[in-house]
Amino acid sequence: MLHEPPYAAVRMMHDGVTEHDFDIAGTTDPVHAEARLGSSGEISILWHFGEQEPGSSFYNPICELSTDHSVGFPLTAFHFIPDGRMIICGANRTTGVPYYELWTFAEPEVQGLGGAPSQMSLLAGRLIARDAVFSPPPGSDVTFAQCFMSGGALQPDEVFMLTYPSPALYKLDITNSTATEIASPSSAHGSFPAIDSLSKLWDQAIYLGRHADYGYCYLFSADPWRGAVFSDGSLAGFLIYDSDENGSLDDFIEVPIGGYEATGLNDPSKWLEYN
Repeated sequence: MLHEPPYAAVRMMHDGVTEHDFDIAGTTDPVHAEARLGSSGEISILWHFGEQEPGSSFYNPICELSTDHSVGFPLTAFHFIPDGRMIICGANRTTGVPYYELWTFAEPEVQGLGGAPSQMSLLAGRLIARDAVFSPPPGSDVTFAQCFMSGGALQPDEVFMLTYPSPALYKLDITNSTATEIASPSSAHGSFPAIDSLSKLWDQAIYLGRHADYGYCYLFSADPWRGAVFSDGSLAGFLIYDSDENGSLDDFIEVPIGGYEATGLNDPSKWLEYN
Protein backbone atom coordinates (compact mmCIF):
# COMPACT_ATOMS: atom_id res chain seq x y z
CA MET A 1 0.00 0.00 0.00
CA LEU A 2 1.34 3.41 -0.96
CA HIS A 3 0.70 6.09 1.63
CA GLU A 4 -0.33 9.64 0.80
CA PRO A 5 -0.46 12.53 3.31
CA PRO A 6 -3.86 14.09 3.98
CA TYR A 7 -4.79 16.73 1.43
CA ALA A 8 -5.12 19.47 4.06
CA ALA A 9 -1.42 19.05 4.83
CA VAL A 10 -0.54 20.41 1.38
CA ARG A 11 -3.25 23.08 1.31
CA MET A 12 -0.97 25.91 2.32
CA MET A 13 1.60 24.92 -0.27
CA HIS A 14 -0.67 25.07 -3.33
CA ASP A 15 -0.22 28.34 -5.23
CA GLY A 16 2.50 29.25 -2.72
CA VAL A 17 6.11 30.05 -3.48
CA THR A 18 9.38 29.96 -1.55
CA GLU A 19 12.19 32.26 -2.70
CA HIS A 20 15.93 32.65 -2.28
CA ASP A 21 18.62 35.00 -3.60
CA PHE A 22 21.97 33.47 -4.57
CA ASP A 23 24.93 35.88 -4.52
CA ILE A 24 27.08 35.81 -7.65
CA ALA A 25 30.77 36.73 -7.83
CA GLY A 26 31.47 39.77 -9.99
CA THR A 27 28.08 41.47 -9.59
CA THR A 28 25.87 42.94 -6.91
CA ASP A 29 22.79 41.48 -8.58
CA PRO A 30 21.76 38.06 -7.22
CA VAL A 31 20.23 35.15 -9.06
CA HIS A 32 16.69 34.89 -7.75
CA ALA A 33 15.08 31.47 -7.37
CA GLU A 34 11.34 30.86 -6.93
CA ALA A 35 10.20 27.32 -6.10
CA ARG A 36 6.65 26.05 -6.54
CA LEU A 37 4.82 22.74 -6.41
CA GLY A 38 4.67 21.29 -9.91
CA SER A 39 1.59 19.73 -11.46
CA SER A 40 2.97 16.21 -11.01
CA GLY A 41 4.25 16.63 -7.46
CA GLU A 42 7.75 17.79 -8.44
CA ILE A 43 9.46 20.96 -7.19
CA SER A 44 9.69 23.48 -10.04
CA ILE A 45 12.23 26.31 -9.70
CA LEU A 46 12.30 29.45 -11.83
CA TRP A 47 15.76 31.05 -11.90
CA HIS A 48 16.24 34.58 -13.18
CA PHE A 49 18.92 37.24 -13.22
CA GLY A 50 19.10 40.98 -13.83
CA GLU A 51 16.65 43.34 -15.41
CA GLN A 52 16.48 44.51 -19.00
CA GLU A 53 14.94 47.87 -18.10
CA PRO A 54 15.71 48.83 -14.46
CA GLY A 55 12.93 50.89 -12.92
CA SER A 56 10.30 49.66 -15.35
CA SER A 57 6.93 48.64 -13.91
CA PHE A 58 7.19 45.44 -15.96
CA TYR A 59 9.90 43.04 -14.84
CA ASN A 60 11.86 41.60 -17.75
CA PRO A 61 14.91 39.60 -16.60
CA ILE A 62 18.13 39.52 -18.60
CA CYS A 63 18.06 35.73 -18.52
CA GLU A 64 15.95 33.04 -16.90
CA LEU A 65 15.28 29.33 -17.01
CA SER A 66 13.34 26.73 -15.06
CA THR A 67 14.27 23.35 -13.59
CA ASP A 68 12.10 20.50 -12.28
CA HIS A 69 13.18 18.26 -9.43
CA SER A 70 11.53 14.91 -8.82
CA VAL A 71 10.96 14.22 -5.14
CA GLY A 72 10.14 10.50 -5.01
CA PHE A 73 7.52 10.73 -2.30
CA PRO A 74 4.36 12.82 -1.69
CA LEU A 75 5.22 16.33 -0.51
CA THR A 76 3.46 18.31 2.21
CA ALA A 77 5.77 21.35 2.47
CA PHE A 78 9.08 22.80 1.29
CA HIS A 79 10.94 26.00 2.05
CA PHE A 80 14.22 27.70 1.11
CA ILE A 81 16.53 28.34 4.07
CA PRO A 82 19.92 30.13 4.19
CA ASP A 83 22.96 28.99 2.23
CA GLY A 84 21.10 27.75 -0.84
CA ARG A 85 19.30 24.93 0.92
CA MET A 86 15.72 23.71 1.06
CA ILE A 87 13.91 21.83 3.83
CA ILE A 88 11.15 19.52 2.62
CA CYS A 89 8.62 17.22 4.27
CA GLY A 90 6.55 14.38 2.88
CA ALA A 91 5.33 10.87 3.53
CA ASN A 92 7.40 7.72 3.34
CA ARG A 93 5.55 5.79 0.61
CA THR A 94 6.05 2.45 2.33
CA THR A 95 5.40 3.24 5.99
CA GLY A 96 3.37 6.45 5.71
CA VAL A 97 5.41 8.15 8.44
CA PRO A 98 6.53 11.77 8.06
CA TYR A 99 9.92 12.18 6.43
CA TYR A 100 12.11 15.29 6.31
CA GLU A 101 14.98 15.99 3.89
CA LEU A 102 17.48 18.80 3.40
CA TRP A 103 18.35 19.65 -0.20
CA THR A 104 21.52 21.56 -1.04
CA PHE A 105 21.96 23.50 -4.28
CA ALA A 106 25.23 24.61 -5.87
CA GLU A 107 25.51 28.29 -6.69
CA PRO A 108 24.04 29.20 -10.07
CA GLU A 109 26.32 30.81 -12.64
CA VAL A 110 25.90 33.77 -14.96
CA GLN A 111 28.08 33.56 -18.05
CA GLY A 112 29.05 36.64 -20.05
CA LEU A 113 28.98 39.11 -17.14
CA GLY A 114 30.13 42.56 -18.24
CA GLY A 115 29.03 42.04 -21.79
CA ALA A 116 25.84 42.89 -23.59
CA PRO A 117 22.68 41.42 -22.03
CA SER A 118 22.05 39.42 -25.19
CA GLN A 119 25.37 37.63 -24.62
CA MET A 120 24.62 36.60 -21.02
CA SER A 121 23.34 33.17 -20.10
CA LEU A 122 22.29 31.56 -16.86
CA LEU A 123 23.20 28.15 -15.46
CA ALA A 124 20.82 26.98 -12.75
CA GLY A 125 22.07 25.84 -9.36
CA ARG A 126 22.43 22.05 -9.42
CA LEU A 127 20.88 19.93 -6.70
CA ILE A 128 24.07 18.42 -5.24
CA ALA A 129 22.87 16.72 -2.03
CA ARG A 130 19.74 15.22 -0.51
CA ASP A 131 20.10 14.31 3.17
CA ALA A 132 17.56 12.80 5.54
CA VAL A 133 17.51 15.14 8.54
CA PHE A 134 14.55 14.11 10.66
CA SER A 135 11.98 11.37 11.06
CA PRO A 136 9.74 11.35 14.14
CA PRO A 137 10.57 8.47 16.47
CA PRO A 138 7.88 5.84 17.17
CA GLY A 139 5.18 7.23 19.42
CA SER A 140 6.09 10.85 18.64
CA ASP A 141 3.32 13.43 18.30
CA VAL A 142 5.19 15.16 15.45
CA THR A 143 3.34 14.69 12.17
CA PHE A 144 3.56 16.26 8.70
CA ALA A 145 4.76 19.83 8.27
CA GLN A 146 2.24 21.88 6.34
CA CYS A 147 4.49 24.93 6.35
CA PHE A 148 7.96 26.09 7.42
CA MET A 149 9.07 29.56 8.49
CA SER A 150 12.65 30.86 8.78
CA GLY A 151 14.25 34.24 9.37
CA GLY A 152 14.36 36.70 12.24
CA ALA A 153 16.60 35.51 15.08
CA LEU A 154 16.46 31.87 13.98
CA GLN A 155 19.81 30.25 13.26
CA PRO A 156 20.47 29.07 9.67
CA ASP A 157 19.75 25.44 10.69
CA GLU A 158 16.49 26.23 12.53
CA VAL A 159 12.92 26.56 11.24
CA PHE A 160 9.52 26.92 12.80
CA MET A 161 6.95 24.49 11.40
CA LEU A 162 3.21 23.98 11.74
CA THR A 163 2.13 20.33 11.63
CA TYR A 164 -0.99 18.56 10.40
CA PRO A 165 -3.25 16.59 11.03
CA SER A 166 -2.18 16.93 14.69
CA PRO A 167 -1.78 20.74 14.71
CA ALA A 168 1.11 22.11 16.74
CA LEU A 169 3.92 24.59 16.32
CA TYR A 170 7.48 23.25 16.57
CA LYS A 171 11.04 24.48 16.27
CA LEU A 172 13.00 22.04 14.11
CA ASP A 173 16.76 21.95 14.63
CA ILE A 174 18.20 20.42 11.48
CA THR A 175 21.70 19.96 12.90
CA ASN A 176 20.54 17.92 15.90
CA SER A 177 17.51 16.31 14.20
CA THR A 178 15.22 17.43 17.01
CA ALA A 179 11.75 18.99 17.01
CA THR A 180 10.67 20.95 20.11
CA GLU A 181 6.98 21.68 20.59
CA ILE A 182 6.30 25.38 21.19
CA ALA A 183 2.52 25.64 21.14
CA SER A 184 -0.59 23.54 20.53
CA PRO A 185 -4.38 24.00 20.52
CA SER A 186 -4.88 21.85 23.64
CA SER A 187 -1.89 22.29 25.97
CA ALA A 188 0.13 25.09 27.54
CA HIS A 189 3.84 25.26 26.69
CA GLY A 190 6.08 27.66 28.59
CA SER A 191 4.79 31.18 28.02
CA PHE A 192 2.09 29.97 25.62
CA PRO A 193 -1.37 28.94 26.76
CA ALA A 194 -3.36 26.53 24.61
CA ILE A 195 -3.83 28.30 21.26
CA ASP A 196 -7.03 27.18 19.57
CA SER A 197 -6.18 29.17 16.43
CA LEU A 198 -3.45 26.69 15.51
CA SER A 199 -6.13 24.14 14.65
CA LYS A 200 -7.70 26.32 11.95
CA LEU A 201 -6.87 25.81 8.27
CA TRP A 202 -4.64 28.71 7.30
CA ASP A 203 -3.84 29.64 3.71
CA GLN A 204 -0.30 30.84 4.28
CA ALA A 205 2.32 31.39 6.96
CA ILE A 206 5.34 33.67 6.53
CA TYR A 207 8.11 35.46 8.36
CA LEU A 208 6.72 38.99 8.24
CA GLY A 209 9.65 41.07 9.50
CA ARG A 210 10.90 43.04 12.51
CA HIS A 211 8.37 45.26 14.28
CA ALA A 212 9.08 48.03 16.80
CA ASP A 213 6.53 46.64 19.28
CA TYR A 214 6.49 42.91 18.55
CA GLY A 215 10.08 42.17 17.48
CA TYR A 216 10.39 39.36 14.93
CA CYS A 217 6.94 38.46 13.59
CA TYR A 218 5.55 35.33 11.94
CA LEU A 219 2.08 35.59 10.45
CA PHE A 220 -0.59 33.00 9.68
CA SER A 221 -3.21 34.57 7.43
CA ALA A 222 -6.46 33.65 5.76
CA ASP A 223 -7.08 34.61 2.17
CA PRO A 224 -10.83 35.33 1.84
CA TRP A 225 -10.59 35.05 -1.96
CA ARG A 226 -9.77 31.38 -1.54
CA GLY A 227 -12.85 30.66 0.55
CA ALA A 228 -11.35 30.39 4.03
CA VAL A 229 -14.32 30.54 6.41
CA PHE A 230 -14.08 30.11 10.17
CA SER A 231 -16.90 29.24 12.55
CA ASP A 232 -17.00 32.70 14.11
CA GLY A 233 -16.55 34.41 10.75
CA SER A 234 -14.17 36.98 12.18
CA LEU A 235 -10.59 35.76 12.36
CA ALA A 236 -8.33 37.06 9.57
CA GLY A 237 -4.89 36.48 10.97
CA PHE A 238 -2.79 35.12 13.78
CA LEU A 239 0.60 36.59 14.71
CA ILE A 240 3.27 34.89 16.80
CA TYR A 241 6.28 36.93 17.75
CA ASP A 242 9.74 36.98 19.30
CA SER A 243 9.62 40.26 21.21
CA ASP A 244 13.10 40.03 22.76
CA GLU A 245 14.60 38.81 19.46
CA ASN A 246 16.42 35.80 20.89
CA GLY A 247 15.08 33.10 18.57
CA SER A 248 12.35 31.89 20.96
CA LEU A 249 8.70 32.82 20.43
CA ASP A 250 7.22 34.80 23.32
CA ASP A 251 3.56 35.53 22.67
CA PHE A 252 0.80 35.78 20.09
CA ILE A 253 -2.15 37.92 19.05
CA GLU A 254 -5.20 37.08 16.99
CA VAL A 255 -6.06 39.59 14.31
CA PRO A 256 -9.81 39.96 13.60
CA ILE A 257 -11.13 41.07 10.22
CA GLY A 258 -10.71 44.84 10.05
CA GLY A 259 -8.57 44.78 13.17
CA TYR A 260 -5.11 45.48 11.80
CA GLU A 261 -5.32 49.13 12.83
CA ALA A 262 -5.59 48.21 16.51
CA THR A 263 -2.46 46.02 16.33
CA GLY A 264 -0.27 48.60 14.60
CA LEU A 265 0.62 46.06 11.90
CA ASN A 266 -0.57 48.43 9.18
CA ASP A 267 1.66 51.33 10.34
CA PRO A 268 4.73 51.46 8.04
CA SER A 269 6.69 53.51 10.56
CA LYS A 270 6.56 50.61 13.02
CA TRP A 271 8.35 48.18 10.70
CA LEU A 272 12.12 48.23 11.17
CA GLU A 273 12.43 45.48 8.55
CA TYR A 274 9.66 44.13 6.33
CA ASN A 275 9.98 40.86 4.46
